[in-house]
Amino acid sequence: MSILSRYSLGLEPEQAQLVCLDVEGFPFESYWHFVYPVGKHLSIAARAFMDFSRVEAKSVVLSTFAQRAR
Repeated sequence: MSILSRYSLGLEPEQAQLVCLDVEGFPFESYWHFVYPVGKHLSIAARAFMDFSRVEAKSVVLSTFAQRAR
């Protein structure tokens, strides 16, 4: 038995014969951090990803969990 991020299991954990259990107190609230060297100029794609993540990540995660619960 192990505790893994739901997203580390891929889109269909059942295909890998894995089972996701509903456990009281889960999921843990977690935080994402973006780390890059001081003075590093990010590519347009990297900046766009960071901007998207800051605005949309929480709603994407919540909607994915809601879809899985159905």
